[in-house]
Amino acid sequence: MAKRGRPPKLKPDEQTLALLAGLGQIQCTNVEASAVLHVARETFEKFIGTNENARKAWESGKEQGKISLRRLQFRLAQTNAAMAIFLGKNYLGQKDSFDTNSTVEHGVSEELAALLMQHDGNSRSLPVRSNGVLLEHDPEPVVSPSSEHETP
Repeated sequence: MAKRGRPPKLKPDEQTLALLAGLGQIQCTNVEASAVLHVARETFEKFIGTNENARKAWESGKEQGKISLRRLQFRLAQTNAAMAIFLGKNYLGQKDSFDTNSTVEHGVSEELAALLMQHDGNSRSLPVRSNGVLLEHDPEPVVSPSSEHETP
């Protein structure tokens, strides 16, 4: 008795297998490949899962695509420093290193200290620089407005 039901949308003929290998080479997703083949994603995945030749063509195409991409990256690394750095980090375990033990000196110029003194009267707590050199000074006590009116 003849098999009943709907004929399959995908057949493992040479044309379909070549198309699967090509789609795999450019790293298409299952959704993208099913769109190219005009079938639902589920139909595509079932076809790949049940047909060994289709699965081999798809997987072989994906691996060939990775090889081509790697070859291109190595060729590009000969003239592109960013690609050479990327490959060094990914294949050789190289990494960027940052010095986190550096010291930053903070200070203000004499002019800025004078401006701050005019503005709020409290520049004594700020270190002062003169010609790039940090000046040492004896801090004078800060007199608050409320302590000026107190009697001893």
